[in-house]
Amino acid sequence: MKFGNILTLFKNDSVDGKSHIKNLYAVALVDGEFVSAENDLINEIARKYSISKNELSEILKKSDGVSNVVPNSEPEKFSQLYDLVLMILADKVIKNEELNLCGFIAVKFGYPIEKAEELIRSVASNILNGRSKQETQERVFRLLK
Repeated sequence: MKFGNILTLFKNDSVDGKSHIKNLYAVALVDGEFVSAENDLINEIARKYSISKNELSEILKKSDGVSNVVPNSEPEKFSQLYDLVLMILADKVIKNEELNLCGFIAVKFGYPIEKAEELIRSVASNILNGRSKQETQERVFRLLK
């Protein structure tokens, strides 16, 4: 594989990351507040996806220009859903608007509509009870069976 082709792979990951940041920002804003803990979480996740501060700033300013991309693997779907629930929990107050938007995104990711709310609450409960991301994922996958 040529070096230029390898760089293209990273760009594709960045596009998914931008979509994820857009979703996180939407969840952070849906309750009408954007607190520092939410900002810190977005910055941390942007770094994980190798999104620069300038790119992040552009995403947050012009999120309408970022395409919604559904993750194509179950582990990535769960990882993004997990991050969305972390965003709900970031300000220590769980609001119905946040739960509803997160549930909507979960359905867009392909999770069953009839289990979306239970799924979100299960992830939140696992996080609040100190379970690891891996353990939470295993529990969620059992819930979905």
